[in-house]
Amino acid sequence: MKVGYNCRYLERPVWTGTEQYLYNLLQGLESLADGPDKILFGMNKSVLEQKMRPALGRSTLVTKPPSCCQDNQVGRFVWDLQAVGKMADRHKVDVFHGTAFTLPRNLDMPAAVTFFDLAFLRHPGFYSLKENLYLRWIISRSAKTASAIITISEFSKKEMVSLLGLDPQKIFAIPLGVSNNPQISEDSRDDVIIRYGIKKPYLITVSTVTARKNLKMLLQAVTKLKQLKGSGITLCIAGRDGFGAGEIKKHCLMLGLGSRVIFTGPVPQADLEVLVANAACSLAPSRYEGFGLPVLEAMAAGVPVIAADSSALPEVVGQAGLLAHPDNPDDWAFKISSLLDDPGLGQRLRQSGRERAKTFTWHNTALRTQQVYENIKV
Repeated sequence: MKVGYNCRYLERPVWTGTEQYLYNLLQGLESLADGPDKILFGMNKSVLEQKMRPALGRSTLVTKPPSCCQDNQVGRFVWDLQAVGKMADRHKVDVFHGTAFTLPRNLDMPAAVTFFDLAFLRHPGFYSLKENLYLRWIISRSAKTASAIITISEFSKKEMVSLLGLDPQKIFAIPLGVSNNPQISEDSRDDVIIRYGIKKPYLITVSTVTARKNLKMLLQAVTKLKQLKGSGITLCIAGRDGFGAGEIKKHCLMLGLGSRVIFTGPVPQADLEVLVANAACSLAPSRYEGFGLPVLEAMAAGVPVIAADSSALPEVVGQAGLLAHPDNPDDWAFKISSLLDDPGLGQRLRQSGRERAKTFTWHNTALRTQQVYENIKV
C-alpha cells in the first residue's frame, strides 16, 4: 500500500508539535514489518533529505519547488491545496493522509486527516480573526472530504462529535507516543542551560507564547510562589511567540517578574530536550489541549509534572502527576511549593511518570494509524 503525505511542514527550521507528530508517525510506520510505502511530498528535496534521513527507509521523496509567486504564505497555502493533490494522483497513492487539518483538493483516492483539537471553536478569543476564519473553513472542508478522521485523545473525539456533529464511527482516537529519552552529557547540559541564561533550579513550561496556554495565570502563580519561597526559582517558557504574546510579556513585567521569567523563543529540539530534562518541574497550565505532548515528554525524561485539570491533560497524566485548577494561581503555587519542598513526592512522581510514559509509544500510534489506512483503502 502506498500512502502519501504533505511533508512541506518538515522543511521548517524549528519544529512544533505538528511537525513532531508527522516525523514520529513516519518513523513509527517505518518500524512496522508490513508498514506502507510512504510517498513524501515537499518543496525542497535537500532539506527534506537532511531532516528525514533516519525515517526514510520505505519512502520516496517527491518534491516540486514553488514558483517565485508561491514563495510566500499565500503561495504555500495554494501549494498545499493544489500541487500536493496533483502529485499524489500522478504517483497513484492508495491513501492520502493530511496530518495537520488540511487535505488537498480533488483527490482521486480515499483520505484520512488528523485534527489535533478544536480550541478555536471552544475558545475563539484565543485566536486572531484570520486564524479563526481559516481554521473554520479548512476543518469544515477537510471533514467533508475525509474518509476517516484521526484525532489524538478521547477528549478531542468527544469535542468533534459535540462541536462539529461528526459521526463518531468516522473518528479514530489514537494517542501520541514519546521518543526514547536521549543521553545528555554533563558538559552539553551545562552549555545549553548557560546559553539560555537559566540558573538552576528552574521550572519549565514548553509552550507557544499565546493566550490559549494560560500563561498569565501561571505568571500570577509564580508571583505567589515568590511570596511563599522568596527568590531562587526561575520559570523558563520555551517556545515561539504566538497570538497575544506581547500582552503576556507585558503582564510579566507588570508583575515584577522580568528577572525571574525567561522567554527563550523558538528552541531547537536538541536544546529543548536538555532544558526539559534538567528542570525541577514541568508545568502545563493550558486551558485547552488536544493531548499535551510536552507533558508526556517531561514524564519520559523523569521530570515531575503539574498539569491543568482540564481538556485532555488528565487523560495523559493519569495518576503520574499533580493536577491543578486552570483558574487558580494559589492552587498552582501551593502544588509547586509542595513538590519543591518534598523530595519524596518528587521521586515518586519521577518514577510513576517514567512508567506512565512507557505506555505511549510511536510504534502503537503507527500501528493503529495503519489500521485506519487499511479500513479506508479502496
